[in-house]
Amino acid sequence: MNKLFFLSVLLSMCFSCINNKSEAITNVDKNKIKNQNLKRQDSVNLNNTRWECAISDDCVNKYEFKANNKFILHSCEMEDDYFGDYYFRNDTLFIDQKGSLNDNELPEGSTERAERKLYELIIVDNKLKHLYVSDWVKGKWVRSNFQFDNLYLYSKVD
Repeated sequence: MNKLFFLSVLLSMCFSCINNKSEAITNVDKNKIKNQNLKRQDSVNLNNTRWECAISDDCVNKYEFKANNKFILHSCEMEDDYFGDYYFRNDTLFIDQKGSLNDNELPEGSTERAERKLYELIIVDNKLKHLYVSDWVKGKWVRSNFQFDNLYLYSKVD
């Protein structure tokens, strides 16, 4: 009976060690994928450039950066156009989405109006990569837990 008890304790310890090792490897792999030795670029001149990201075969999102630090995002997914300002802080591009062109058709205070959002991006290998998004809540930015898919990068088209 003692041998059976000892054997069950030993087996549970082994499975626990294997599980912990697996979790540690998974965390290392996630960090490696997240950081991938990506070469970040310092701020670049985005004036009058367009960047695209294929979401699916027949859906492409497009950023248009204007000369006056303004942008328009043509979102195929949302079937809407968003606007706002952009700026750089060190090697990070901040996109302050202030509204949607469809907002003009909605009454003030409508819950269907676009929410204000702040996107943080980096430019890696001449591609725009989203890192974080924050929501404007009660007069301050609150970072969301949303995780961007690393497969969706915006490429410069002109």
